[in-house]
Amino acid sequence: MPLFSQKDEITGFHYIQGYLISRLNNYKIKAITFIIRPGTRFSSISFTDIRNCEIKFEQLSKGSIVQGIPTKIISNCDILFILENQKSVIIEHFDQILVQGTGPENPKWDSSALLFSSILGDDFLSRFINNSTLDHIILDK
Repeated sequence: MPLFSQKDEITGFHYIQGYLISRLNNYKIKAITFIIRPGTRFSSISFTDIRNCEIKFEQLSKGSIVQGIPTKIISNCDILFILENQKSVIIEHFDQILVQGTGPENPKWDSSALLFSSILGDDFLSRFINNSTLDHIILDK
């Protein structure tokens, strides 16, 4: 069964609801709305969604430097997606997923990071066959 995105008529972005599963929040399943962004190399979770998932910024692992800014990552986590029939799920594992923003304790912190959305990029999308229409991105295994 495929995953279906919804389209925001104002922004034109396609989005899908996922649920983060991580040891960093004691495996509490927390909802995240992801924008689907083909052409974006890596998936990432917004700073705001990290807070909503009850993950403390200090728990995150150090990542690499992206555009001169050090990143943080969540290692070994899963994202659960509920399929359209509301009975089946797909769980996708991530060895690591980037966290947007560097955190308020960093001198390069930009509070505009609070406005960013979580993104599913090509590292996720490459796992699926993309059968898109104008109104939906349809991801199938």
